[in-house]
Amino acid sequence: MATVLRLGFRRVALFYKETSRRYPHTVAGTTACAIMSGADIAAQYSVAATTAQHLSTKLGTEKKGSANWSFWDVYDSRRTIALATFGFLYYGGPVKKLYLALDCSLSRLADRCSKRAVAAKTFIDCYIHTPFLLVPTFYFVTGVIQGKSTTEISHQLQNEWYVAAFGSALFWTPAQVINFAFVPQHSKVLFVAVLSFIHKTWLSWFTNRDKIGAAVSVARGVQAAAKAKQGVPAPL
Repeated sequence: MATVLRLGFRRVALFYKETSRRYPHTVAGTTACAIMSGADIAAQYSVAATTAQHLSTKLGTEKKGSANWSFWDVYDSRRTIALATFGFLYYGGPVKKLYLALDCSLSRLADRCSKRAVAAKTFIDCYIHTPFLLVPTFYFVTGVIQGKSTTEISHQLQNEWYVAAFGSALFWTPAQVINFAFVPQHSKVLFVAVLSFIHKTWLSWFTNRDKIGAAVSVARGVQAAAKAKQGVPAPL
């Protein structure tokens, strides 16, 4: 059984490698799209479950809240579509082009995986590309698809840019050292996309965290109104 699984994995890996070499941008974009969709669903589920638990505890309905809560009742499909679109367009386009360009521009070095080359690529990607291009693009692409105005997006970006950019740099610096030093070109976006599941789960939560408080407030209001009709004092 283990041998069959290993052979199956090798065939899939070989197919991915060859397809990525033939269609680098399409494969990169599709990979990022699929993984980032999962990242947003994971982020939404985590937020929804935490909110449901918070409400159950605060409102004294722990058993009922757990029984009646359904993730699909609060799931925001438009938000997932926004992240999936960003993943396909951005990672299939600018990111893949950047990685190809970095390899070409640094090919004059004795070894593209040398310490100097890896340090240069990591610096360009984490401290120039990520804060000044990736993060703003993420806010604007996902914001527009979610129906936000450019003014709202700009205001949110101004308020959150430092934390988003700094947090991204901290996360990606060690990851990109590994990526540029050991991962072959055809799998670089795959490597980044897998780690993006963690990063984009956090970034998706961070950019939408205000909705948690709004959901809690609305739910409290509904509970208070229902209990008021029954003559039960509203919870503090």
